[in-house]
Amino acid sequence: MHEKKRILVLQTAFIGDVVLALPLVQSLHEHLPDALIDFVAIPSTANLLANHPAVHRVIVYDKRGVDKTIGGMLRLGRQLREEKYDAALVPHRSLRSAVIPLLGKVRPGSGFPRVRESFCSLRL
Repeated sequence: MHEKKRILVLQTAFIGDVVLALPLVQSLHEHLPDALIDFVAIPSTANLLANHPAVHRVIVYDKRGVDKTIGGMLRLGRQLREEKYDAALVPHRSLRSAVIPLLGKVRPGSGFPRVRESFCSLRL
């Protein structure tokens, strides 16, 4: 029996950025219909994703509130490590968004040339 692929999409910016990431999620779902796609979002955008048919689970990361310290980022990293994601897609240019998948030990792959621009790992 083969296990389903687990994919993480991390977009912790504004609602417009999440809306712009939805075609990415939809395309992933169309090309990998059996994959479980989880989405990391901030509290104000999480409801937008809650009933999306391609999103398996929304992980809320409150980067401006309770999770704003390094401890919050480390907690999220531990949570992601436990999920054992096969790939992470981060369409957001920020150091924090680049570091979180690394803390979660998502396999590195290809991505933007500089870590501060973004992180993308897709080896399925």
